[in-house]
Amino acid sequence: MKDVWGNLSQSWFNAYQRIGQQLDPLPWITWLIACFSIGVGALGLAGLDQAAPKLLIWIDFGLALYLFWLGWVVYRRPNLAWPRWLIVLSMTSTCLIALSIVELESAAVVLVTVPILLTIIATGRLWPIVSYPAFMLIAALVHPAGWSLFNPAVIVFNLLLFLTMWQLRSSASRATQIQVLAKAQLEQEQQARQFIRFFQHELRGYSSGLEGLVPIFERFLANAPQQNAGISSNEALNALATTTQHLKQLTTQLLILTRDGVLQAQQLQTLNLAELLQQIVNEVRTSHQLDPEHLRLSLCKQQPVLIKGNDLFITLALRTIIQNSIEANPGSSDGQQISLECCTNNEMAVISISDQGMGYPKELLQRLATNQIPAVLGWSGKLGGNGLGLALIMQVARLHQGSVSFENQAQGGARTSLALPRI
Repeated sequence: MKDVWGNLSQSWFNAYQRIGQQLDPLPWITWLIACFSIGVGALGLAGLDQAAPKLLIWIDFGLALYLFWLGWVVYRRPNLAWPRWLIVLSMTSTCLIALSIVELESAAVVLVTVPILLTIIATGRLWPIVSYPAFMLIAALVHPAGWSLFNPAVIVFNLLLFLTMWQLRSSASRATQIQVLAKAQLEQEQQARQFIRFFQHELRGYSSGLEGLVPIFERFLANAPQQNAGISSNEALNALATTTQHLKQLTTQLLILTRDGVLQAQQLQTLNLAELLQQIVNEVRTSHQLDPEHLRLSLCKQQPVLIKGNDLFITLALRTIIQNSIEANPGSSDGQQISLECCTNNEMAVISISDQGMGYPKELLQRLATNQIPAVLGWSGKLGGNGLGLALIMQVARLHQGSVSFENQAQGGARTSLALPRI
């Protein structure tokens, strides 16, 4: 029981901290008015205000609950306009009704100013001050004291109060904007630092590989072949070529990932998607020694499907998707393991690549759903994985004003769909 109360207290304390950090005072003031309404109703219910009818007491409690709800909506959804106007309209109506009931002159002066103050707070503008003469006229007509409610001192004080509240509300709005901009800038800086650290790590790994090959070639040049620790010259050359190719590919990926906006018209070519896919499939089959059943291509019946895109970027993205599918189906060449399909959907050409592997891990799908490249960088769900390929696919889609989706199939395996605008 103690833990329950402790958790409840902690949750209320956290909520209080979040509320205190809000620069918009409208929820606070709405809840304060609601508490005041509860206090007035409690006084009447306790019999301390014998003149208050029972109906008015329950109206006080109902108004309090209503204001608590509106304040909570404003707090949770600060961009919504309708709860703000409901607060203003509700309090304006309540104050006008109270003016005809409350005989206390000081209370009547307060009732005139409350609607205007709430409107200034809700809008952050000064224009509600023009309604002050109208409220003065209404108060003079419905209140027994008439125009004696207002004297020059009261009017000047109210005007100063309105100006002060407007200034505070404007300052809060500017502070909120500065806070949002600072938060966005901080996130960008954090993403940039994460991006730089990621590539520093990758480049350091490739550099270490090249440094390790230097003494091997030194031994080849200085010693006889039999003295080279059983490493043949072809093996050393292949290792050097592989490392160099990986480094070149990493540099190309870096250039793609660091591009902003979308590709310009001069960077795009008219591509026949069927020819491009067939070329990619042939290259992958040759490099991985795959039979046609292991990697099958199904083209769209509508021919030709033309797109505007960058040949290098799209090829690199599709080869990356296929490579991921191949790695998800290791050591298997029986039956149709990986399939490529091309179809059209409105103004988009959709290339879908599916496999029969283990599918995407749940955590990775959650990261991919954010559609943020930094979320997938550094992913190590597979041996040697770093998330760079997934980030590359997302960036290629973004550069072409397309989209990419990652999902697991019901029958097993993963499915990646790249949608590109077609001509």
